[in-house]
Amino acid sequence: MSQVVKNSGGGELQAKGLGSYVPILICCLAFAFVPSAMQSGALGIFLPELAKAFNTAGSTISFYITLGNLAVAVSSLLVGQLLAKFDARIIASTLVVLVAVCFFGMSAATAVWQIWIFGALLTATAVPLNMLVNPTLINRWFKDRAGFFIGMSSAFIGLGSILFLQVGNYVIATLGYQMAYITYAVVVLVICLPLALFVVRSHPEDRGLLPYTSPKTKSNPEQAEKSNITWNIDVNKAMKNPAFWLVGIVGGFFGMALLINPQWPTYINTLTDAGLTVLVTGAVFASIVSGSQVVGKIVMGGIADSSPMKAILFASTLGVISMLMVWLAPTTFVLPLGAVFFGFYFSVSGVLLPLLARAVFGTGEAYSVLYGRALLITKLMTAPGAVIWPLVAENFGGFGVAFACIICLIVICCVLAFLALKFGSKLPRYYSDGRVEENGVVKQEATKEKPANA
Repeated sequence: MSQVVKNSGGGELQAKGLGSYVPILICCLAFAFVPSAMQSGALGIFLPELAKAFNTAGSTISFYITLGNLAVAVSSLLVGQLLAKFDARIIASTLVVLVAVCFFGMSAATAVWQIWIFGALLTATAVPLNMLVNPTLINRWFKDRAGFFIGMSSAFIGLGSILFLQVGNYVIATLGYQMAYITYAVVVLVICLPLALFVVRSHPEDRGLLPYTSPKTKSNPEQAEKSNITWNIDVNKAMKNPAFWLVGIVGGFFGMALLINPQWPTYINTLTDAGLTVLVTGAVFASIVSGSQVVGKIVMGGIADSSPMKAILFASTLGVISMLMVWLAPTTFVLPLGAVFFGFYFSVSGVLLPLLARAVFGTGEAYSVLYGRALLITKLMTAPGAVIWPLVAENFGGFGVAFACIICLIVICCVLAFLALKFGSKLPRYYSDGRVEENGVVKQEATKEKPANA
């Protein structure tokens, strides 16, 4: 039987089965599978074509990636604020349209500076769809299994990348890169815009629903009653708490560690150039990492449902082991196994970071605001990061030094994540049933006032 409660306006809100929540999940999966996948995993195929068309070096064209990383730091801040104040349909629809406009713009560009502008704007609009819109919607709509579904949506980026790499390659080979960009734009509009306009809703209450709870939770009356209660924090107080800054810094260190990923083919080549026999090529190693990411994100999201810190520790352990494997045993079967482990570790940024933010910032309107601001710190830290590991490998002792530095970063991230949760637990929590709790002690009962800036 569906559980029914009254909202503040006297209307009925029901806790229904998973099927009632599938439409919002489909929207999140589509945002990840189409625009986010196109931006993050399928644009590399255009770089040689653009370099040839504009008679310049590929590095000159790819400068838009650096600009995009800086632009997304600002756009994340803006989108986070807007999600807390306006209808999510407006935000999601605007981002989808802007992504399509950027693809159209890149197809019509006649100068490199135009590629830089449209490419940077593409990153600034596509990344927030998966990094902010999806986690915010899932946190609002799913009381249980939020980690699993955030992991699933993030995993769809990898699946979409595989598909749109093939589509893009085919269209480029037959009709040219301009038509490939146009194809991407049309696909984004046809698939994602109707979902953003007609299916997305900011909160389950907009559909007369309570946040989703699993059958196991519903079967326990005490847990079922608690499942309808959400909590929020005061934005101003959170900004003064070390937890806010720690979440952003953890994300930055996560991102810096993951930036070793584009260097795997170069590392494998250094081994073969040194006369060593390895079991996989650089391309195969990168493919194994990409494939294991899909499974790893879902698994880590599921683990995080019980404890984000346990998931971070587990993923970090696999990350450390993967570094040791590829560093110390590159000529054995351990090398491809290290690729699998690193793929699982890849979940820390797209899956475990938003879930760490959820554990610190709650599931109320403050979540998108604070997480968007934390991402500003994260993106500013990682914006110049693409050059760090090649610089270390080439000038400061080789890839072994880079791997050792990454292991240190992974350990530091675990410590900082623990501290973020520790400091975050001291923030006053404003529950939807009226309670105010601080340091685990109830300070106020039965008030319906909202916290300032919540």
